[in-house]
Amino acid sequence: MQQLHTEFRKRVLYERLEFTREEEVLNQIFAFSQIDPVRFHELWIRPLLCEGISIEAAFAHIMDSCFQPN
Repeated sequence: MQQLHTEFRKRVLYERLEFTREEEVLNQIFAFSQIDPVRFHELWIRPLLCEGISIEAAFAHIMDSCFQPN
């Protein structure tokens, strides 16, 4: 999870994004994943894995979802 967080930070710096609501949401997702990793897996990761997505793609989808407009 820490590696994903580090990659996200690199992406933000690369794209020269300012601290946005999306980044704050993603930081909250990371915090939740560290506080209750089992529940995080059940709510965020498992549904994507059940659809046949790899774990790497699941994390990428979660991260990309923070950049999608509502």
